[in-house]
Amino acid sequence: MKKPKKKKPEEVKNVENVRSELLAPAGNLSTLICAVNAGADAVYVGGNMFSARAYAGNFSQEDLIRGIKYAHLHGVKVHLAVNTLFKNTEVSLLFDYLRPLVLAGLDAVIVQDIGVMSLIRRYFPLLDIHASTQCTVTDINGVRFFGSLGIKRVVLARELSIREISDIVKTAKTEGMETEVFIHGAYCYSYSGQCLMSSIIGGRSGNRGRCAQPCRLPYQDVSFKSDDKVKGKKNSDEKEYYPLSLKDYNGAYNLDKMLATGVDSLKIEGRMKSPDYVYGVTKIYRKLIDEYYDSGILPSSEDIKALDDLGHRGGNTPGYPVIRNGRDMVTLFDASHRSGVTGEADTGIKRLKISGRMHIVLGEPLELSLSCGEVSVSVTGGQASPAIKAPVDKAYVRDKISSLGNTFFEFDDLEINMPEDPVFISAKELKDLKRRAVDELEMNLLPDRSEDTSIHDDIEISTDHRNTAGALEKHIVAESLSQIEIALSETCADVFFICAYAMDEADAAKAIKMIRDRGIRPGVALPYVFREKRNGDKGTDPAETVRKYREYGAECFLVRNYGGIEALLSAGVDAGFVYTDHSVYTWNNETLAALRELGLQHFTAPLELNSKELFHRDNSDSAIVVSALYPLMVSAGCVHNTLKGCDASESEHVLTDRLGKRFKVKSYCRECLNVVYNSLPTDLTAHMGKIEELGFEAVRYDLTGMDEETVKAVFEGKLKETTGGHFKRGVE
Repeated sequence: MKKPKKKKPEEVKNVENVRSELLAPAGNLSTLICAVNAGADAVYVGGNMFSARAYAGNFSQEDLIRGIKYAHLHGVKVHLAVNTLFKNTEVSLLFDYLRPLVLAGLDAVIVQDIGVMSLIRRYFPLLDIHASTQCTVTDINGVRFFGSLGIKRVVLARELSIREISDIVKTAKTEGMETEVFIHGAYCYSYSGQCLMSSIIGGRSGNRGRCAQPCRLPYQDVSFKSDDKVKGKKNSDEKEYYPLSLKDYNGAYNLDKMLATGVDSLKIEGRMKSPDYVYGVTKIYRKLIDEYYDSGILPSSEDIKALDDLGHRGGNTPGYPVIRNGRDMVTLFDASHRSGVTGEADTGIKRLKISGRMHIVLGEPLELSLSCGEVSVSVTGGQASPAIKAPVDKAYVRDKISSLGNTFFEFDDLEINMPEDPVFISAKELKDLKRRAVDELEMNLLPDRSEDTSIHDDIEISTDHRNTAGALEKHIVAESLSQIEIALSETCADVFFICAYAMDEADAAKAIKMIRDRGIRPGVALPYVFREKRNGDKGTDPAETVRKYREYGAECFLVRNYGGIEALLSAGVDAGFVYTDHSVYTWNNETLAALRELGLQHFTAPLELNSKELFHRDNSDSAIVVSALYPLMVSAGCVHNTLKGCDASESEHVLTDRLGKRFKVKSYCRECLNVVYNSLPTDLTAHMGKIEELGFEAVRYDLTGMDEETVKAVFEGKLKETTGGHFKRGVE
């Protein structure tokens, strides 16, 4: 047997020399029990509402409360995923859903919707809130944004490198914020929370927990010629690829580096996974983490293989922490999932050992004392009477008391003191005494929040709004000089945003001048994410971007993420000149109210709400996108790098699915970013009358991803084949 690799004691440390929490998934009660038994420090679960894994088994309220009790009795925390986006009609259901779980001792909620965050803070001020990975936090500005909302922990985007994580964690700790990262499991191709592909193609929204996983389907790349090769195979040899399907992430490869960042929590992905899988993966990571902290032992190749054997998709990858993107992360020729679970999961309830003392005195109340660790309780009730016909003995009493049924306890020892004189005690009295004693013991072992006076049920919420029709402004977004020139020649506008990240600086400056010269307010659209560059150099600095483009004459900014909001406000941009794009989700009026409290005044309607749902949303200061190639995925992956290798070119590929739909994939190399665009442009111009009735502030024409011919057709009203998006159908 090989001697395990070890680190020197002085190397086994992180920024605060504290141990990271191991957070395991559970899709149902039996899996929660497995996760606890395998050594998880905390478990995250989903209930029967508002969970981003709608197709997991999920918990009934009764099972959730029982699961919370079981976990807490073993020193394990429970976090509840409430991480879908909420429609206005659903917001009012939140309090009644959470209240019994909070009273049962729920430790934290994982949330994506910032309106829901605001409500939970007002309803349950003592309940910890964690910002979900769907919030796409990729820099310290994103962490600070959620810190300003009173959020305790931020789950960082899965795409970050070890260095990015380390830098964020170090600063976050000094500012009192906790951080969490994924350590094992399936990867989405898109930044989590930035994927509309399943929603637009099939009406199953990832933001509502109903993703149909179109990234796991095969595609053809029609841009390939017959002599082009992928991994040594000609296109004619392999007609279909899986260029959007990532391998499963195995964090054991670089566990020591991740632990050294000092991140507060390591999360295993898998609320859809079986009890066997969850038990096996959790048990291995428990061993690896403890061995590292206790002895400096590093994971071995056998450990990595053991994790891989439990299940994977096309193999495993050390993932984004050490790989920016590329072929080695992709299941290019086979996206099937292989399960190697062994059936060895410990699904049995691990009962706590207790001691008992039954004291019986003729003519006096019965007394049963129980103790577990340092906690002791004593209850009295019933009475022993002189036996006339059927006296009871110690064996009888022991039988009625020692059987603890469906509780989380078992007797280690039970002492019974009773008189020698014949006595009678009914079975009902003994069982009732036992039940009350066990309940009392459990109550003393668990935190009691039954009289939590911090819970407020009188919060006023905004679930409806009466919109007033008014004049509509016209806003345009473009990413190239040619698009801008065509738009300026074909139409007028009130606000014109340029995607400076997609343009040379000289062209961006020229574009701003062209727009200003037409009497139009020029603005700059910021990147979807802020990251370090592929080579590790510092990425786009939002503060520097603001300074530079203000000098060129930009007056306002279109922001696509929460970190961007924080960066702009911190850089001194007046909140009235910050416009949020559709990727800063505002599904309900509570979210709009939360953003308005920050001073923001301009928003964009979500792309997944239909007209009936928009009717109930306050649209008075929002734009609606009426013409666009919807960005279906925003990804750190790169199709060009996967198929041809990275040459830092602003490339375009076209992926064709089995139905013949063609999806443009565009590389934005300055930000090392891929965007997968919809196969058809969305066109809502036929619904302008309805849009006016809905009371929007503006309509937006987003030209990103379009070629020159399509841009001309947009403004000439000559688009041939289009889609209405979700304006009529919406999502579940």
